[in-house]
Amino acid sequence: MDITYTTTNGRFNVRAVGLLLRGNKLLVMKDECSAYFYVPGGRVAFGEPSETAIRREIREELGIDVEVQRLLWTVESFFVEDRTQQPFHELAFYYLLRLPAEDSLGQGESFERTDSEGQRLRFWWKDIQDVQDAYFYPLFLKHRLNQLPANVEHLVDVKGSNPLPDDGS
Repeated sequence: MDITYTTTNGRFNVRAVGLLLRGNKLLVMKDECSAYFYVPGGRVAFGEPSETAIRREIREELGIDVEVQRLLWTVESFFVEDRTQQPFHELAFYYLLRLPAEDSLGQGESFERTDSEGQRLRFWWKDIQDVQDAYFYPLFLKHRLNQLPANVEHLVDVKGSNPLPDDGS
């Protein structure tokens, strides 16, 4: 069971998110319902470590096994989803991933897949500079993709701001 629930105030989620980079390009995606781009990932199941969740989500969405290189960010986000206008409180784990050497995801600039649940997904290899100008969420990634942290950072992202590391103050 996914760690997500709805209250009278909005929805709570725990997510695992994966950054797949090829040179200066980031793999971004859209599903059938979203007008905006985002990076692959999904909800963490109860009792499932987030690292296991991102491997599972990538397998479900892309049909491949990836290597988790390292955790980049833990992010507490508070936002209103553009399409549904539902308020969200989300805890997310952002991982840097490595594609298998024999992957074929780099052939072409875009491709489509149908995930394990039958949903049609569209993927693009977008130049990191192009992501900054795109209709893309989460917003903080637009400003952080050019310099990935050397150590794990904890960020608090309120209403799509450009968050700063939580310094405990």
